[in-house]
Amino acid sequence: MVLQAFVDDSGSDPQSFAFVLGGFVARPPQWAAFTDEWERALHRPPRLEYFKNNEAMGLKDQFDRKRGWNEQRRNDRLVELAHVIRKHIPERFSVAMRHGDYKNYMHGIPVRRRMKTLEDPYFMLFHEFMLIVASVHSLEPKAVPCKFVFDDQGEVGRRARTWWPIFRKSMRNAAKFDFSPYFTGSPPDFEQDTEFKPLQAADLYAGQLNRVMASDRIAIAPSPALRTLWPISGYHRVLDYKYLAPLRDHFMRMAKKIEDETPGTLKHVLGKPTRKVR
Repeated sequence: MVLQAFVDDSGSDPQSFAFVLGGFVARPPQWAAFTDEWERALHRPPRLEYFKNNEAMGLKDQFDRKRGWNEQRRNDRLVELAHVIRKHIPERFSVAMRHGDYKNYMHGIPVRRRMKTLEDPYFMLFHEFMLIVASVHSLEPKAVPCKFVFDDQGEVGRRARTWWPIFRKSMRNAAKFDFSPYFTGSPPDFEQDTEFKPLQAADLYAGQLNRVMASDRIAIAPSPALRTLWPISGYHRVLDYKYLAPLRDHFMRMAKKIEDETPGTLKHVLGKPTRKVR
């Protein structure tokens, strides 16, 4: 039976401290049982039609005070929802990157036009998340493929999705271990989190986790909802300078080789207005 992973993001605004992708992996029957109980938890008074973490934390829209919400009621509902996740879902995964690190190490790299996708850190987190899930599951005796569903990202998501054939091929040909059996043949889907309840669970996790990463100077304690999720078997990775510095060196070597062989080919620079590289 194929596994299903539902993934949402938090902190995509470059002004945020960190960008987080978080989500859960389970089998379809587990997701079905989760969905039924999640809906019942949403519909308790004050009733919610869907869950979005930014609305909950801002006490707005579905969590507006005029609808009967306050901080204590909000916190209690988040814990209740977290318990629903913990009851039904066996695995959580997350990957994060500080926007400052991405800017310091990835901006200024000359690239071909098709590589402009790297302008947004989502592209890197998107593929790293899937690789982490495959890596963890590779420890199991039998390979079970996983179908990935991400929250809709608009154009950046569509660009990331076009790299699926290349990504899956690289997992078979370039890696020391063949991870390709851990991915389904179809590329990831992108859906609306207001319509898919498993994505709402991922939104809760990503949003609460990103709050803990809000600053490298201020220690923020995990919320009660996040602490409720901790017992779920999980894996979290931060893509910091140890990951980004070698990657930058690799891209710069590639750029130098291309420019030496065909001068003027690389007309784009990550993080800068489009111009010809001299």
